Amino acid sequence: MVVLAMTISVLLAVAGPAMAGCEAKGATTTQEERTTNRGATNASAADGPNVVTTLRAWGNNYSGQLGDETYGNNRTRPVKVGGLRGAKVEALAAGQGHTLALKNDGTVLAWGYNRDGELGNGTNEDSPTPGLVKDFRDPSGHLSGVRAVAAGSSHSLALKEDGTVWAWGYNFDGQLGDGTKANSTRPVRVGKLQGVEAIAAGAFFSLALKEDGTVWAWGSNASGQDNKVSGQLGEDAITSSDTPVEVGDLGGGVKQIAAGASHSLALKEDSSVWAWGDNFFGELGDGSTKTHSPKPVRVSDLEGVRAIEGGGSFSLALKEDGTVRAWGYNQYGQLGNGAASNVKEAKCENTAEPGASQVVSSCTDSPTPVRVVELSGVEAIAAGSVHGLALKEDGTVWVWGANDQGQLGNGTKTLGTGTLGTNTPLKVKDLGGVELVAAGLDYSLAGSK
Repeated sequence: MVVLAMTISVLLAVAGPAMAGCEAKGATTTQEERTTNRGATNASAADGPNVVTTLRAWGNNYSGQLGDETYGNNRTRPVKVGGLRGAKVEALAAGQGHTLALKNDGTVLAWGYNRDGELGNGTNEDSPTPGLVKDFRDPSGHLSGVRAVAAGSSHSLALKEDGTVWAWGYNFDGQLGDGTKANSTRPVRVGKLQGVEAIAAGAFFSLALKEDGTVWAWGSNASGQDNKVSGQLGEDAITSSDTPVEVGDLGGGVKQIAAGASHSLALKEDSSVWAWGDNFFGELGDGSTKTHSPKPVRVSDLEGVRAIEGGGSFSLALKEDGTVRAWGYNQYGQLGNGAASNVKEAKCENTAEPGASQVVSSCTDSPTPVRVVELSGVEAIAAGSVHGLALKEDGTVWVWGANDQGQLGNGTKTLGTGTLGTNTPLKVKDLGGVELVAAGLDYSLAGSK
């Protein structure tokens, strides 16, 4: 599994993780209702936010992002997030190594990695225990009046009830949108944005959907180690923007947004899905071979969609019939379509010759949507860097893709010698009655009453 870990690290350096925010049964990232990171990430069903009091997490815990009051102890089974003190949580968002939870009183809890200020508590110290995001402007001393949260690789976003957006954490590419490139350990206001109804966070960029149906973007507009323009801001002439710019050519009617590592997604009122940005692995889903597109393109052969998710370099869509579609990068089986050179295999095997410098997978990428197999009755979805989650209407959670950090929750950090991941969904044991799911870079979360 050393090769797997190294490969995921390279993917992060090139593209960043998928930042998936909370996915909730009975909640959509729409203009009409309370939202989370995506549409993220990180949500995906129908009638408003649910409130949970118990959170569980599994996978990578290097910086305390699982919230179990320990550091460095990766968990291959779900563990309880500590220190919630009876908090009523209605939304989750997860980044590379930090986690956000929106309480039903409009305040925000954060825990995990904090070297760039992503916890918003005025320090740069990691925390394995949830703590409130601070705001010296608020009489309470804490950020309040929040209706949605989103987590990027190392930055955080909050949408307030008044339609303004606030950000904190890493800001090298201007992803905080405050007109600077300086990190912030406390929330700062994103430009002059007003009338915002939904937010999403990519690896190093941010998105906002306004009540007039327009989409705005800021932060990095490039990807890869060579920092070439990839177009996730909807622009083709800049590598970044530290203030919001409007995404053109969408034509209005957008009701939901989502962000992958370096690509953006929009769900329209007519249930069509549009994508722009990096397309190296086919994550735009239009069937083309172009490496990027700053202009939104329609995802092929996809109708009847009610929720969207952006992963590391892949995308997910939840359809009205409760089935899930996926497209893009598939080296670790994160498309969940059972596709391998040997279709009888439920695993993605390393097919490279011994000593080869590049990992070659038996699972193949797809530039158009494919069905995630053996899944129906799905109420919510979430996407990590190279793994996916689905919450079914019976309260069970199903996972697929990479498992090098235990993010599939199956009790191990491997699926067998030479196995990169599973391309068929697996049920997470010891979980039931789940109402919320979220996925970080290489860890997963679930909330229940």
